[in-house]
Order: sequence, then C-alpha cells, then structure tokens
Amino acid sequence: MTGTHLLQGLMKWLTRDEWRDRFAQVYNDHLLPACDQTDLDVEEIISILGEEWFMSTVWACAFEDFLSRDFDDRSNIVDDYLKRRGWKEGASTRAYMAALRTSVISLYEVSDIVRDTSFRARDLVRGGEPILISERSATRSLKPWDRIATRVVQVGSQTQISGAVLSFDRDTSEELLKLLRKIAKRAEKEKQAFADLVGRGVDNPAIANGFSETAVLHAVTPTITAVWLIDTIDRA
Repeated sequence: MTGTHLLQGLMKWLTRDEWRDRFAQVYNDHLLPACDQTDLDVEEIISILGEEWFMSTVWACAFEDFLSRDFDDRSNIVDDYLKRRGWKEGASTRAYMAALRTSVISLYEVSDIVRDTSFRARDLVRGGEPILISERSATRSLKPWDRIATRVVQVGSQTQISGAVLSFDRDTSEELLKLLRKIAKRAEKEKQAFADLVGRGVDNPAIANGFSETAVLHAVTPTITAVWLIDTIDRA
C-alpha cells in the first residue's frame, strides 16, 4: 500500500485557489450522503471513526478520486502539478502520481496472500483473472477472500494498490455490486438520468465517453465510499 507521504506535494497543491473549492465539492460527495443517511454531522462521523482512520479512508478516497477527475474545462490537478512542480519530485513519485491520475476504484476479492510480499486481487465488477499485487503492509491484515475497494495501479514493473483501502464484509459488498449493476443499467438506458443520479453534467467525460464498467466506476466513486461509511457507522 503506497504511502501518502509520496503525495505531500499534491496535498499542498489542493490549497491553491483553482483547486480548493473543487476538492471541497468532491469531498462532500463522498461524505454528505452518509451524513444524510445517519443524521450525523461531519464532526460526529470523524469522532466515531477517529481522525486517523477517517483520514486514511474517507478523506483518502475523496483525494484519490479528485486526482483522477477531468473537470469540464478538461483540467486535472495531477497534470497541473506535474507540469509546474514535477521537477521537484523523484521519478518513482511522478510515476505513482501519473498512475493514480488514470486509475479507478473497484471492488476486489483477495486470495493467495504471501506475507510481506504479495496477494492476488480479483476484480468483482469488471471480471478477468486475479491480478498479482506487490504489497507488504496490507498482507499482514488481509485474509483470504476478504473484499476491499481500492485502486490497482501499475508503477514501473510492479502492480500495486493505492493508499486508500476500504474493507467490506460479504453482505455489504454484494449490496454494493447490486447497486453498481443497477446504476450501469440505468446509464445504458438514459444518459441524462444517469448524469442526474451521480450529480454530474451530461457532458462530463465520465458520462460523455460512454458507459463501460470503468466509466461507471469513475462516475460513482463517491457512492462506494458512502456505502462503506454508512455500514461502518451502523456497526459502530
């Protein structure tokens, strides 16, 4: 699980005028549905999870979502940062940022765990063969057949997961998969209805470029966080 310390420069870049309000909106997209569902305010949710856990899950998911977003003017924070400050970063950090920029979160099932070395992840949304993930810290807590939402990124010769990881139990993960299938069907039937459902403009690239499973995942990333957060609060 690649450390967020590599992204300190991008985190500081969030405070610039051109990105601050945009990130606030994405952050709210991830968090406010759970506030509405649970009748809790933001501070109460942070108190329930603890600030450290909240930052490593909800905030980190919103942040990584923001890194992958193309806005209506086709701007993207990673492109902007690498163009203007990329010279300050090492090659591996630039490669990781570029990989996150084109990444998408999905739901994976874990198997073949080798402690401190690797595990395999099967994409439950898009299918395909399980992917070999080079990983150290997460292998110490993962168990076979665990289900996690995260981003799988290729950095050089290694396939890794991003820093934001949400753990789902089987029942909640099945509910999430049903919801994603429902959204995908609606997207195929009516573009405008889908745009309304996910709170995006119909000309947003995630919608305008078609309705592949990857495009749907891009568009509904905050929903994955919200489902996880509501379930976590219910358990707490």
